[in-house]
Amino acid sequence: MVLLSSQYPSVQGEPVTFTATVAAAGTAAVGNVTFKAANKLVAVVPVVNGTASVTLSSLKVGSTQVSAKFQGAGFAAVVKSVFQVVN
Repeated sequence: MVLLSSQYPSVQGEPVTFTATVAAAGTAAVGNVTFKAANKLVAVVPVVNGTASVTLSSLKVGSTQVSAKFQGAGFAAVVKSVFQVVN
C-alpha cells in the first residue's frame, strides 16, 4: 500500500486529500481503509478500484501524522503513515 498527500506542505484551512493505493498480486483488493490524523479516527473508506481517499481541511499548523490501515478479507492488515506539514 502507498499513502500520498495531495499538497505538501499545505496551508492551514486548505483541503488536503490523502489517497491510499492498495495493490494485490493477481486479484483486486477488497476491504476498507481506516484513516487517522494525530491518532484520531477521521474516516473508514471502502477501497474502490484499488484506492481509498479522505479530504481533511482542519489540520493544525505544524506536523501531523496521518495514517491509513487497510483491512480486507483474505489480506494481511497493512498500515502506512505520512507526516503532513501545515504552514
